[in-house]
Amino acid sequence: MLMSYGYRTYRRPDRMVMFAVRYEDGTSAYIRVSPGIGTFGVSPAVMKVAQGAQARGEIQSGGIALRAVREGRAARATPAAPLARCAFASAE
Repeated sequence: MLMSYGYRTYRRPDRMVMFAVRYEDGTSAYIRVSPGIGTFGVSPAVMKVAQGAQARGEIQSGGIALRAVREGRAARATPAAPLARCAFASAE
């Protein structure tokens, strides 16, 4: 007797780079950036993405520290990024 297992679904691997945003009060949030921006770890481009997310209200405003948490395939060739601190003025 033949059994049909159906078609296997294929999900493309996530190539986005995830960064942890840690606030001064101890809370945290996460942002994802494209591999082209996140390839080199915490860079000025990633800081601009975080600043834009704060301006849009996606993450809370205030002083933040960024760290790469989960890197896509494109970013795995580079060493882990050090913790970087940045303080943005609130858009209020």
